[in-house]
Amino acid sequence: MTDKFHKKGCSCRKDTKHPNPKKIIFECDSAPQEAVFEILEPVQVSFSDPTDVPESQRIVENFPLGNVLIDARRLVRPFVFIEFSSQIFFNVQTEPTVDLPQAAGLFRIRLKFILTRKCDNGPEETVRTWEYEKSFRLLDGISNIVNERTISVPFSVVHCESLIRCDCDCCEYAVTVTATSTSEPLFEQVADDEFNLFTTSDFINVEEARVTKASMSGFALQECTDCCTVKKC
Repeated sequence: MTDKFHKKGCSCRKDTKHPNPKKIIFECDSAPQEAVFEILEPVQVSFSDPTDVPESQRIVENFPLGNVLIDARRLVRPFVFIEFSSQIFFNVQTEPTVDLPQAAGLFRIRLKFILTRKCDNGPEETVRTWEYEKSFRLLDGISNIVNERTISVPFSVVHCESLIRCDCDCCEYAVTVTATSTSEPLFEQVADDEFNLFTTSDFINVEEARVTKASMSGFALQECTDCCTVKKC
């Protein structure tokens, strides 16, 4: 018999009018960390000789922000819910320069947040990724542009999944943030007064970038309450 409280394929009591309380586990990260990115200054390019481009540097940084350990071995067919929140802080330089005439009109920051899972002695797997990107063009007139801006924005994500194995393992979930900084020139000249964006850096006119106030928690909820037997996966 299958009703709205019982899963198909389970042998359950037929006289249950209300579901029994489900087993639930809650864990939170007690030692979250923060990310402080190193940002390279773009190299200067002589627009009179576009081929004269200095060799650029490239930095790829990965910072662990938090992790939780979900021991769901005693739960039958557990659902896992992961919640992560943080604060993204960055300082933007908007003052124009002679070498980069359009630099004051554009800034960008891009960050990638990665959720991984590692169960028992198995490999670490990427579960999901989220990208944060913020970009502005400040072209209302240089006279109206302030020298710098400090911006702080919240960033939070959630993830829910069902652990496939019937004999559920002890799984560790972790969140890292990554970004790439290069010293490539910001623009390349395509005409006398026309420039195209050139750099692949995740930071344009960003003086400082951090991810702070990280918080991570996880729930595990047993899916089946009254099932007498659980079939092998």
